[in-house]
Amino acid sequence: MANKHTPGPWELVGPAALEWGLEPTRPQETDFHFQEVHGSDGDLVALAAGVANATLIAAAPKMLEELKYIEQGWAARERGGPGFSPLNPWETERLSFVRAAINRSEGGEHDS
Repeated sequence: MANKHTPGPWELVGPAALEWGLEPTRPQETDFHFQEVHGSDGDLVALAAGVANATLIAAAPKMLEELKYIEQGWAARERGGPGFSPLNPWETERLSFVRAAINRSEGGEHDS
């Protein structure tokens, strides 16, 4: 069964509010304060240490959407038919990576 995540887009809101009682993880680096990521409904989705981590988390719904788009296109080629060239071995391997990433993001099994 797939996990249901908060619908995107997600947005990096900025440094976590003081009510969280959090101190910067690296006080000398202003970009490494805890950051809030909110869903399109305004609810908190994640609390991340640092701008880079929060930015990556905020991008997750869009990345998943784009991976699914890539998978659909390559799956059509994999099925074949008029107007579709078959996948080469490199593309077949990459398609398996894309499918695994989608599966993991939707709560499926993770690689060991």
